[in-house]
Amino acid sequence: MLAISAIVVATLGVVLLSPRPPALDGKKRSWADPAAFYGLASGSAFAISVVGYRGANLALHAGSPFLAAAETLFWSQLLQAVLLTAWLLVRNPSIVLGVLRQWRISAFAGVAGASASLANVTALALAPASQVRTLILIEVVFSYVVSRRVFHESMNRRELAGILLVMAGVVLIVSIAH
Repeated sequence: MLAISAIVVATLGVVLLSPRPPALDGKKRSWADPAAFYGLASGSAFAISVVGYRGANLALHAGSPFLAAAETLFWSQLLQAVLLTAWLLVRNPSIVLGVLRQWRISAFAGVAGASASLANVTALALAPASQVRTLILIEVVFSYVVSRRVFHESMNRRELAGILLVMAGVVLIVSIAH
């Protein structure tokens, strides 16, 4: 029951951190507009993928959570790379050429992203998906800290409340972990 409370608290924090800027005509946006629908659909697909990654890790019986995560991640990222490259080649080949021209930056971003994904998928091999996903929400707090330090962005009360709720959920998840 405590884990569910932590998940709910952290999720409420994320909701508070999800601003709804006004539409181009200055009118308030509805939570039922297409952007909100796409966000909800993306979040749902991500939730399904997290459960899939955990299932793949457990099905491998690799003997090591790290090795199971590495194999799961290798095949999933290979499939994603092939599909995305094919789609971009059909839709806009110049983007693929631009990425190839900037291979050093692209490689750094790819290695950084793959390393973060490996840590996340390894965690999914060790703990339930709901708890891991709640813990991973700490990245939201880090992105706010970076945007404040690097870009000198201000934070309003709603965002501060959201960050505090995310941190409370994360602390609660970590405190009840076995």
